Amino acid sequence: MDRELRSPEYTDVLIRIKEDIRSARVRAFSAVNRELMGLYWQVGQVILAKSAWGSGFVEQLSKDIRSEFPDLKGFSVRNLWYMRKFAEEFPDAEIVQTLSAEISWSHTTILLDKLKEFLLELGHGFCFEARQKKMLIGDEYYCANQVFYHRILKCHVLMDLKMEGLRAVPRCFSSRRT
Repeated sequence: MDRELRSPEYTDVLIRIKEDIRSARVRAFSAVNRELMGLYWQVGQVILAKSAWGSGFVEQLSKDIRSEFPDLKGFSVRNLWYMRKFAEEFPDAEIVQTLSAEISWSHTTILLDKLKEFLLELGHGFCFEARQKKMLIGDEYYCANQVFYHRILKCHVLMDLKMEGLRAVPRCFSSRRT
């Protein structure tokens, strides 16, 4: 038995199992992150929909959620406001799904914090025009996440947050009117 445990075959088995463990951990983290990002986006959508209720709604919501789930982290008033901003900045569930596969919630909050700063760094003359803009180019529809117009240069600037870049998307707006 001792001889087998020192053999190259045992070493190979151990290496394979360690790789399987690491791979499973990454998949588990990704699955949890994807679910949390989806949940946070949904909560943000609710907060957006009820924005007429005022900021007291968010404060009470945080208090009630934390009371019901005392061991659950992530539902502070500040984080609920981030969820609202997340849902507002990324209204398309498909983009949220793509984003959650790539970055964690903490990175998303950093991105949201930096968004205003980024817009200021674009420089003088940029105007925000649209989110999830449907455009007909040739005979195909495309969907860009963010569309800006530069008043001085008199041109549009498209920003797309999808990992695969701007592409034809026939189903981009299938459930919404443009």
